[in-house]
Amino acid sequence: MRYHHVIDLALLLPTLFETVHGHYGFLLAVCHVVGSLQNVEIIYSIYYDKTEFLRLNSTENKVVAYTEYAMKWADDLNKKPEWLHTQTEKNIGDCKHFGQLFLPMLDKAVKPEVIIRSVKQASGKSPAMLICSAYDFYPKHIKLTWMRDDKEVTADVTSTEELTNGDWYYQIHSHLEYFPKPGEKISCVVEHASSHRPMIYHWGRFSGPQNRISPNKNKVVQETFKFNFTICISNLFGDYNNVLHFAQAMEMYKLLGVQHVVVYKTSCGPDLEKLLKHYETEGILEIVSWPIDQFLNPSRGWNIKLHKGEIQYYGQLVTLNECIYRHMYQSKYLLLNDIDEIIMPYKHSNLPSLMEDLQPAHPNIGVFLIENHIFPKTQFEESGKFKRAEWKNIPGINIMEHIYREPPQKKITIPQR
Repeated sequence: MRYHHVIDLALLLPTLFETVHGHYGFLLAVCHVVGSLQNVEIIYSIYYDKTEFLRLNSTENKVVAYTEYAMKWADDLNKKPEWLHTQTEKNIGDCKHFGQLFLPMLDKAVKPEVIIRSVKQASGKSPAMLICSAYDFYPKHIKLTWMRDDKEVTADVTSTEELTNGDWYYQIHSHLEYFPKPGEKISCVVEHASSHRPMIYHWGRFSGPQNRISPNKNKVVQETFKFNFTICISNLFGDYNNVLHFAQAMEMYKLLGVQHVVVYKTSCGPDLEKLLKHYETEGILEIVSWPIDQFLNPSRGWNIKLHKGEIQYYGQLVTLNECIYRHMYQSKYLLLNDIDEIIMPYKHSNLPSLMEDLQPAHPNIGVFLIENHIFPKTQFEESGKFKRAEWKNIPGINIMEHIYREPPQKKITIPQR
């Protein structure tokens, strides 16, 4: 069995240090497995404030300095070649051990789920556009080719790179611009390690059982997405442990027709950690690891001028932008929420029925802004019917007790100005 993989052993060597002035550093060990587990190389790197100071390569058995300050360290360590060799051999043994555990799993290929859909119909001089999407495949390398009447198309074709899902699987999307011709056959050919032969998916009236689009003679059909509604929640950090609030929000999302919730987690409290695992196991929650504080000094508040830092509010805008791109081909609608926000339609029973009315009324609109109302924590529902005994010892805010909203803040204008 032939391998060409990298095993990251940073968790085996958790040497992370931080000074009282906010400086930080860490030791990173990376294993390279080339060909087989008999050929393993380990590379150590020492970083301080995002700058690499030292590197040791087990093959060369030599320490290299990348800053003037680190040169003395490198000189001292290179005077002990036997000691260096002994240390690297110990960790190479760890690499081989983990390689025996994980490399067989990595060698298993997972077949992609392929969907062809039309996103634009031809109009005048403007061409139509098809997208061929391959989801949830492994390993990374894949090839998508467009065919028209069994001839390869190379013009007016654009493709994304293989995009990581963050869960070892990948997705890719290929776009074809074209002017439809009567009776033609358009196909997307997928070549991947999970199949010994090319997988062919047809569009339009030639569509076979593998294609999830119903025959429609190249007309625009209803788009097919993995999810209808996805909610993106940014930035769990610190010791946030609002379990009751989070559980109530998640259950409300389900009632409102949401199929997928994404949360970016830097850290959280121990009770919330258990709840996150529960919803992840249930299948509705996707947890994206976001250790931004290991690389930058983020501000702990939304106002970076007040709270300072190298990036605003643990990279809140970055995570929301990443969530949009991560799911732009997987979800029909994306809702960008904070944890303490729930979009509640008051004329519809759920979000899908809301959009069934809203989207056709505004067919050219891609973004909808939702009016915000604040429900203060200081005001409680009088009857106490939502103050349940079984929730007494659960940490967090019971949002069902706070049903009174503040009046909308009207803009005040001074005519003289």
